[in-house]
Amino acid sequence: MFSPGHLIWIGISVVLIAGGLLYCLRRRPPLRRILYVCFIIGVASELIKVVSAIQIVPMVDPAIVEQGGALAVEWIPTGEYTPYLAMEHLPLELCSLYLVFLLLSLVVKHER
Repeated sequence: MFSPGHLIWIGISVVLIAGGLLYCLRRRPPLRRILYVCFIIGVASELIKVVSAIQIVPMVDPAIVEQGGALAVEWIPTGEYTPYLAMEHLPLELCSLYLVFLLLSLVVKHER
């Protein structure tokens, strides 16, 4: 379900979309400029998503210990830390392919 953070970002997005629509209706900017702005916003969005989801976790080493006559693996912290990013927060997921298409539309010389 949606958390309060999701609802805040949805509200921010709605305000930005409405403001961008009003700007486009009043100023009629060229499509190339709109695509550049959308690409920059998309890259910033991906950076925010990745940077806000990174966690610093302790590094561990396995150690085999004997517990009641049986061998078991115990994880011992090494004292070092490393950044960790869960799979669901990886950059450029399938839903983020719009960045590739925006970049292609800006790079291609033949407009048709």
